[in-house]
Amino acid sequence: MAELSLSPVRILLTGKDYSYNTVRTLLSDDAVQKYELEWAPTIGSFLQIRKKKTHDVYLFDQPVYSEILQLLTSEIIVDDCCIPCVILADKEDELESGCSALGSFPAKSIAQGQLNGPYLKQSIISAIERSKMTLALSRANRYWLKIFDGIPDVISIIDRDYLIQRTNKTMALKLGMPLENLIGKRCYELVHNASEPPEFCPLSKLLKDGQEHSAKVYEQNLGGHYMVSVSPLIDDDMRLIGAIHVARDISPLIIAEEALQEINKNLEQLAADRTLELVEKTKNLEELNTVLKVLLQHREQDLMQLHDSIALGIKTNILPYLNRIMQSNPTQRQIESVTMIQNGLGKILSHHVPSALTDRSIGLSPAEIRVAEMVKDGMSNKETADALFISEGTVRTHREHLRKKLGLNNKKINLRTHRLSLR
Repeated sequence: MAELSLSPVRILLTGKDYSYNTVRTLLSDDAVQKYELEWAPTIGSFLQIRKKKTHDVYLFDQPVYSEILQLLTSEIIVDDCCIPCVILADKEDELESGCSALGSFPAKSIAQGQLNGPYLKQSIISAIERSKMTLALSRANRYWLKIFDGIPDVISIIDRDYLIQRTNKTMALKLGMPLENLIGKRCYELVHNASEPPEFCPLSKLLKDGQEHSAKVYEQNLGGHYMVSVSPLIDDDMRLIGAIHVARDISPLIIAEEALQEINKNLEQLAADRTLELVEKTKNLEELNTVLKVLLQHREQDLMQLHDSIALGIKTNILPYLNRIMQSNPTQRQIESVTMIQNGLGKILSHHVPSALTDRSIGLSPAEIRVAEMVKDGMSNKETADALFISEGTVRTHREHLRKKLGLNNKKINLRTHRLSLR
């Protein structure tokens, strides 16, 4: 016989005094395992004793157990565990009915005629071991149910006829119905208020091909958007008997996606508005640039006209007067003064930019026209640079542009000679 433990096994026997005396005698000769046996002659005394202390096992006479059966199945739960029972039947034909009447309650039934020390002890051990297994299974089942009901997704086990065999509390909360009212109902009737599965139903597709399927749907009865997926449920004979149906609430994700799309739409509109604004500003800048070019051209023309007027005034009014002075026997001091004035006026005239239509018509810039006049007057690059306050390199660049615009490239014609030939 297997040993239980070094601590005594606490036994409460309810029934006849004969049974109590017999059991006490059979257990007293065990030197290895100790037993503490209490006797409750009536149901009332049984109820009183069990309120004060707990026991490892209950022993019942056959007549007593049928009267106390209701108490056993509904009330005898101490410290979250079921107390194992051993039934002492009067006859062997009552053994099976004694155990089956207790259903899943851990029990062992033996006939009084078979009662002996080893058999009784083994029955007690068996009852306790069965109780431990029942307790372990019960705890595992409750733990699994806690996990199953605690999952925020809607999880259901649905058979081939679309009947809900099992589901978690999440679905009951979503539908606002008691959990027990969902079992045995067709899923499409409960969730979709429909008389047949909807066209998108992934379960219908699974029942056709036995494969996993999923679908993104909006379900008003469940209050949001869901990602629904189904996986095949196979029995031991590899037959498809239904599916594990999982519906995950993706409403926050859908809301985030819609918000992101709205943001992208606003950004695109903002970019389009900004682009249009830049195009408009570019257009305005181009128009302003055109106006500035026209104003600069007018300014150049005004400057050239002013220079022409100054040059004309010098040539028609001042130079003839100076010539008359030089022709009228001037003093040495007058000669020096007139010479100084003539040299100064000569420099002014050398800087004069004539408004020749031919120069403008061929596209010479005002700066190029000034350089061309100085070339015509025989001034060197350095003298021209000093007179115009520019570098000699700039003067050479202007001369190259002049030759190109005047068509003198690749021709053995001097620029000064060409300018002189135009006058």
